Amino acid sequence: MPEKKYRVVIYGAVVIGLLMLFGWILSILGDSLRLVTGVGVPTWGKWLIFGLGALVVFSFAKNRLRR
Repeated sequence: MPEKKYRVVIYGAVVIGLLMLFGWILSILGDSLRLVTGVGVPTWGKWLIFGLGALVVFSFAKNRLRR
């Protein structure tokens, strides 16, 4: 089914865009937190949150495709 393949591509593009936006917001938040408190979110913490968000979005998209 070609339309399902297109749907996967569209979902993938949306997920990548959301993840990039999410990472950008996280980096801004981390920098502002460092400016205010003097203690920034460590890089591994940013990547951990980023990875968890990616996992949630990916599982949601997979469940949507299955239906």
